[in-house]
Amino acid sequence: MILSKKIKRELQIYFREVKRYRTFTYLVFSACVAFLIAEFDIKQKVIVDREYFGHDKFIKKHIAIFLNRLGINYHVLITFESIGKHSPADDLANKIGMREIKPTKNITYKETINLVFPKKNDRVP
Repeated sequence: MILSKKIKRELQIYFREVKRYRTFTYLVFSACVAFLIAEFDIKQKVIVDREYFGHDKFIKKHIAIFLNRLGINYHVLITFESIGKHSPADDLANKIGMREIKPTKNITYKETINLVFPKKNDRVP
């Protein structure tokens, strides 16, 4: 799965407009992890790379909220660990980033906004 640079910029503009720019990074990251878990129907343990030190609880809480909004009602164990530069997950992410491999899905602006701000989805074109 991938969230393109263009979509990230559009999301950033929207977050500024609704005065939520301070939580932009964490909410969008949480939404992407939730989309990933839902897309691949992961039911066991998920290890998330520790990218945002000190925000693990916030991210974990919002992943759970977003999974619930996506209709995932079972509990997924989410842990934060340092993945490492040469792990299979990092290699796959690099290959997708370098366009050697196509992503399984492109996350859209509309589905991200509707997940993060579900009551305001009438404002999304």
